[in-house]
Amino acid sequence: MVVAGVPKDFAETKDYDAIFRELKRAGVDGFFPLFLYEEVPVPKTTGNELDFLLPCHSGTPAFTVMRAHNVKYLVPGEILYASDNFPPLLEDPLKRLIDCAGRDTILGVTSYDEPFFRGITPEQTEKLYRRVKEVDPTIPVFLVHAPLPAVIIEDNTSRPITTNEASFYFSEIRRYTKYADILGFDVYPIPQRIAQTVTPYRLKETPDYRIAIADYLRWLKENSDGKPYFIALQAFSYRNLGPSWLNTSTDDAPWPTKEELREMIQVVTIEQASYIIWFGPSYLKTAQDKLFWQQFLEALRNPVP
Repeated sequence: MVVAGVPKDFAETKDYDAIFRELKRAGVDGFFPLFLYEEVPVPKTTGNELDFLLPCHSGTPAFTVMRAHNVKYLVPGEILYASDNFPPLLEDPLKRLIDCAGRDTILGVTSYDEPFFRGITPEQTEKLYRRVKEVDPTIPVFLVHAPLPAVIIEDNTSRPITTNEASFYFSEIRRYTKYADILGFDVYPIPQRIAQTVTPYRLKETPDYRIAIADYLRWLKENSDGKPYFIALQAFSYRNLGPSWLNTSTDDAPWPTKEELREMIQVVTIEQASYIIWFGPSYLKTAQDKLFWQQFLEALRNPVP
């Protein structure tokens, strides 16, 4: 399992020995350095990302502690190659990062996040993919797609997504498949009245979270050309992301319960995904968030009650 960040207060300590010890104790094998703790009105971060990027050296504390706890580093390719900037190979930032962290510490490199919805073409993902392979062909490239929302927001009003739009989307994202080694979706379906997620096989309903997750994993299994696949799951409440989501208030949005977290893990195990990436811990900053964090760690430590 991979975790994208830790709660804000924990991150601000910069006590990476304590951070990675706690994650490892919960069965976490990989870490993605996301420290964004607020989305609106202006994105805010603790700035810890800089501790995992250039400039660095083999004794950089974050990497030293990762190696000590045997936690692998999922490298943010979109930050590493910001603005489609691919310098000469001898000056490549991934090459220099490997020198700092050590090749054995690198789990993989992420490609562009949710590329289709952001207008990022398959050709752009190809550039990033080929550069990673130039640096080290053994490093896998991870690429995550967005799930399909039940509604489309246009001019601040919502309308149902059409069957043709859904078919077009799932057809288009297959074009990205050859420019990643492991493909995934980020599915955050708790609660569905806010998430409003449909699936490739259920376009007229917003199914139970277990079914939604299983459907997206099934699609990956059937459409990834035999490649391994992963899923990013929900370690946050929609209220952490802002006051509304798809024109729906998030004021009373719950956090996933311990039982729901365990059931998500069980679904992923049954569907044989290679990784779970838990998104959202970096948004946790209130007293209620901290209670959820402890429940989250307990669910990871004991996925079967």
